[in-house]
Amino acid sequence: MPENDVEASGIKYSSCRDLKELFVKNFDRLDTGKQDGMLTIDEIDRAVTNNTITGDDAQLVGALKEYFGPLKKLTNDQTGFESGITLADIEAFDAIQQRVAKGDKADPASDKDRLMVTGIDYVMAETKLAALNASPCLYANSNQPEAGIVPEACVVPETVCNDKGKHSNEGVDGINATAFRQGKLGDCYFMSALASVAAMDPHAIVKMIKDNHDGTYTVTFPISPNEPITVTAPSEVERARYTRTFSFDNSNPNYGDWPIIMEKAFGQWCINRPLRLWRRSPAEWVGDKVFGKIIPQENTDGGSAIHRGLLVLTGKWPHVDFIFNNSEKKLHAALTNIAEKKIPSTAFISRRPAAIVGLGEDLTPDAKLLGGHEYGVLGYDPIERMVTIREPNGYFEPCSPGGIPEDGVRDGVFKISLKRFRKNFSGLAY
Repeated sequence: MPENDVEASGIKYSSCRDLKELFVKNFDRLDTGKQDGMLTIDEIDRAVTNNTITGDDAQLVGALKEYFGPLKKLTNDQTGFESGITLADIEAFDAIQQRVAKGDKADPASDKDRLMVTGIDYVMAETKLAALNASPCLYANSNQPEAGIVPEACVVPETVCNDKGKHSNEGVDGINATAFRQGKLGDCYFMSALASVAAMDPHAIVKMIKDNHDGTYTVTFPISPNEPITVTAPSEVERARYTRTFSFDNSNPNYGDWPIIMEKAFGQWCINRPLRLWRRSPAEWVGDKVFGKIIPQENTDGGSAIHRGLLVLTGKWPHVDFIFNNSEKKLHAALTNIAEKKIPSTAFISRRPAAIVGLGEDLTPDAKLLGGHEYGVLGYDPIERMVTIREPNGYFEPCSPGGIPEDGVRDGVFKISLKRFRKNFSGLAY
C-alpha cells in the first residue's frame, strides 16, 4: 500500500507514539509462555491468529510481528542471543521515535531509525485500515444472484457480521478472480491458481468451503477429498498481513472472506502430513520449524516448482508447456482448449539471471512483468489471440515507459497478445 494511501484515508490510527503504552497494556495478555519478561516470536504468532485481539491491540501485534527482529535487538538485555522483545527494547524504540519526531538538525536521527519509525507507523495504519474495510462474510457484494442460488443476507453468524445491508447472496456470484491480492508471502503459485479457478470454475470453490456458522470454516481440497481442513475466521492482523480482500480507498468491492479462508486452509494442509515433502517448499524445511509454523498461512511460503496451487485446487498434476520448446501454434492450441473447456491454468516467468546475481531488475524487458512469479490465466480469445492474465499482487502489468498501465488501470488484470505472451512468459501450466 503506498504510504500516501494511509494519509489520504483520513482514518485516525494508533502510531509508533502509542507503541510503548500498548505494549505495557497488553504484555500480560500476550506473554503466554514462560512469563519471562519478554515476548517471543511464537507468542506473537499466536496473537496474530487470535481474532479476539482487535483495534489498537491488533495494531500493536501487527507491528511486533513485522518488526520483531529489529525491535528485539535494540537493547542487549538477554543472555546469549536476543530471543524476544522486552520492555527495555520498547523503551529504546520510544526514545528513537521521539528523536525522529523532534527532527533536530543539530542532532539528526539516522536513516535506519527514520525508516524503522516510518515502517512501524505504516504497519499500524495498514492493520487499522484492513479492519475497517473488511467484509467479514464468506461471500459478499453479490448483486446479481446466480440462477439456482438461494439469496442469503450473510453466511456467517450474526455475532460476526450484522451489517446485512452490505451483504447478500451466498454462492458463485461472490467468487471473483480479482477479489483478493497476494499478501506478504511467496505463495503466488497458489494465489494465481485460485484466481484462475475463480474465473474458470467458480462453483468448484463454493463446493470446497463449508461454513460451520460458529466462526470456523471447513475446506476440502480436491487433492485430498478425505482430509477436511477446519480453520478459524481471520483476525484483524491476518487480514492486513496475508491475503487481502479489501481496497484501502474503498474503490473496489469486497467479495468476502473466501480467499482468506482458502489460503489459511491451504497453509494448514501443507503441514498436516509433514513427512510428505511435496506438500511444502524445500525453502520451508529448515531449522526448528520443520513441522510447521504457528500461523497456518506461513506454511505456504517459499514458492513451488511443481505448481502446487493447481495441484491442490484441481486434484490433478499440472501439465507444463515451456515456451522454449513450444511454438506459437502449439500454445494457441493449448490456450484454445483451456478456454473452451474452462481449465484452470497459470503462466509463469522464470527469474532473470542478472537479477539473481544482483545486477539488474527481475522484470521482463518487454512488458516489465515480475520474474520468479506465477500469474493466473483468466481467459483466451482464439480469434484475436489475446490472453487475459491476473497478476496476484494486483500490481504488475504491462506499462508505458512512464510507468502507466497500458490499459489505464493498475489492478493486475491485463490482456496480452499470444506473440507477446511468448516473449515475456516462460511457460504455461494447466
